[in-house]
Amino acid sequence: MSLKKELIYIDGNNKTNDIVSCRLIDIGFMKDKYAIKYKNNDTEYFYNANKVKIVKSAISSEKSNNLFLYLNQIAETVGLTTEEGKNILADSCSKITFIPEYSILANFLNRIEPSVNKFNNP
Repeated sequence: MSLKKELIYIDGNNKTNDIVSCRLIDIGFMKDKYAIKYKNNDTEYFYNANKVKIVKSAISSEKSNNLFLYLNQIAETVGLTTEEGKNILADSCSKITFIPEYSILANFLNRIEPSVNKFNNP
């Protein structure tokens, strides 16, 4: 299982798997622009910073990564199995490729108290 370190959205669409490089340009007339190079294309495309969103992963340290791997091992050991012998929990955990830094799982893995969600308060 390989976890991604970040996701790159352009105009709200996840383009992470299509991108080779992404860098923020902050000089002169190119201020607040991202230079993005796609796979199979040597051309660099420039996007205004408000069109690009980079979401960081919750796996920011060796400790959080080790804890996530430990949780996967627990899932493999004690997970619920079907009549065919398939471990449902371990199968679900193995499909996780990214954990956003704003998720509740991120708080758990990094041992951080969750902040109040301003958008979902009753």
